[in-house]
This record gives sequence, structure tokens and C-alpha cells, in this order.
Amino acid sequence: MIRTRLLGRYKVAIWSYYMLLEFKKVRRLCFRSLRLDPFQMKLYLYLLATFFPIEQEISDIWSIGIYKLALLNGNLKLSIDRSVKNPILSAKNLKKEGIDYAADPFLVSTDACKYLFFEAFKGAKGEIGLAVSKDYKEWEYKSIVLSEPFHLSYPMIFKWGQQYYMLPETHETSSVRLYQATHFPYKWRFIKTLFEGKAFVDPTLLRYKDHFWIFVSDISDANLYLYYADTLQGPWKSHPKSPIIINNKSIARPGGNIIQIQDKLIRIAQDDFNSYGHALRAFEITLLSTEEYEEKELPTSPLLKASTKGWNKDGMHHLSVCQVGEKEWVAAVDGKISIKNYKLRRKDKRKVWADLREKV
Repeated sequence: MIRTRLLGRYKVAIWSYYMLLEFKKVRRLCFRSLRLDPFQMKLYLYLLATFFPIEQEISDIWSIGIYKLALLNGNLKLSIDRSVKNPILSAKNLKKEGIDYAADPFLVSTDACKYLFFEAFKGAKGEIGLAVSKDYKEWEYKSIVLSEPFHLSYPMIFKWGQQYYMLPETHETSSVRLYQATHFPYKWRFIKTLFEGKAFVDPTLLRYKDHFWIFVSDISDANLYLYYADTLQGPWKSHPKSPIIINNKSIARPGGNIIQIQDKLIRIAQDDFNSYGHALRAFEITLLSTEEYEEKELPTSPLLKASTKGWNKDGMHHLSVCQVGEKEWVAAVDGKISIKNYKLRRKDKRKVWADLREKV
């Protein structure tokens, strides 16, 4: 996930000189050698910024780790599993596979094996990768299990009847697409487009009260839509309260499967207000019907946030759990390191001179 922005002109100038000559040498050059007064200094920096603008490129490198989730006095608590060497999947140990980073983990447990499906970002787009384990501690990467001409991520896996299904993010198609395992967990085929019309992200499915429900956001990260259907393949209907969250990046975008604990439904949401994938918040769904929707934030929210050091120092934005005890769960999480790079931005010299003449 890469973001680019053009820095302000005066900040650009200072950064340009800082990188080329070091700031002390710049100051000496401008005020002593060139004997510039403050106004001339500003003009000189403006010209420098005009001809040599700098872009700041921020690359988010995601990794996956294993945590513990426990229910203590009615409250959810996440903690680091000290018996696991985190991160279990990272750019470093997946480099030989051509994978730039790993994110959006979803756990599936069977008697024979533990499976972890995740976004494997390779070059320009994501694909769905698979890792396996026998004990949730040691994980082995297997292969890419689903690839399309468009970007894939957020492999929401669920079982209905005797079949496994996947509801990955496919926002470049402006639709929510359903896949079915033909040979679990390695082979999948496209079944049907459930609904379309927006650049949907992170579709999250829930089976509750004889209905299927899908919570899904859009690429603004600020709106949350709710759809429901009587059967998995539809027809799907928009909930009358949808969008159930409007213009709020702090709580809208889903951050993993909905957790069902005792008689409670817990919706996990990304907090993207300060930066994408900064933290994870948790909400108890208190009312869900074909006519109404209500939720309230848990007192222990946020469940996860940037640790300020290590593989997850700049943010965490996903949680998927499997129950291993009466009040214990294994949790797959992801975290990021943001790397900043600076580079000169190419500009058309004729346009620069034209802009300069207009200003002068």
C-alpha cells in the first residue's frame, strides 16, 4: 500500500537542500556566500522548489502475527502469544516467493490442520495466499490459491453446509464476488456476483437469525453498508438503514470476521482516521434485524493499535479468531511498518516557466 504526496514548496526547498548539502552548509551558502537577505532567500527557495519538487512516498509493509484472545470478566482482551515467534509471515520470509508483504489473515481450523488465508501482495496487485500449521505456532507457506487479473485481498472464508466459500475483496470490479472451494484449500472457482455498483472493500459475512448478512465498506473507508439475503446466493437486498455508518473513517471499514462469543456479536472495525490501518476497534451488535441495526463500542476498544516498535510499530488493522478453549481463542492479526522515501518529481520545464511568468 503506497501513498504519495507533494510536500509544501518551502518545506520542499528545505528538504532539497538538506539532502544535497546539509542544512548548515545551505544557510552558510545563502547568507554568507550569496549574501541573500530574507526576501531573496525566500525567492531562491521558491525557485528551487519549483524546479526541483520532491515527492514523499510512504510504503506500508504488512506482516502477520499470532496473538491470544481471552474473555475476562465479560471483556475481550488481546495479548501477545510468547510461545510464537512473531511475525509468522513477513516480507522477509516470503521474499523468495516474490511476495512483497502479507496482510488480512483469516483462520480456518479443522481436525487435521490449521489454515491461514491472507493477502499476498505481489508487485502491483494482491493475490490470495495460504499457510498451514499443526499447532498455531509454526507456520509453513504453501502457495497462491486464488489469482485474478484484478486486485484481491481480505479472503473472508466461511463454511456453509459441507462446502467452503470465500468472499474476497474485489473492489476493482465494483462488486462483491462469491467463490467456492473445488478442492479445499488449494483450488477455488468463481460462483456468482452477489451485488455490485460501488468499489466495495472488505466484505464480511455473518449467518444470524435465518439470514445471511454482509457488512462492507467502500474505498473512502468512511461508509459502512449492510446487505442481507435468505440464501447465500441471494437475491441480496440493501438494509433500510444502510449505510449504517456515514463519513466516519474511525469506525466504518471492517477489520476481520464478526466474532460470536456466547450470545454476543462483536463487529471489528478499522480506525483509519489518523492513517490507514492505525488501530482496531470493537463494537457489540445490540440489534440486528431486516428493519433495524444498533451497536455500541466495547469498553476495551481499541483492541489493537500501533505498538511504536517492531513489525507492527505503525499500525494494526485486522483480526481473525479460532476458538481453542471455553474462553480462549487464537487470533491472527496483522501489523505494518511505514517506510518514507523522498524523490525528485519530474516536471515539464515549459510549464514551470509559464507558471513562473504568471506569478512574476
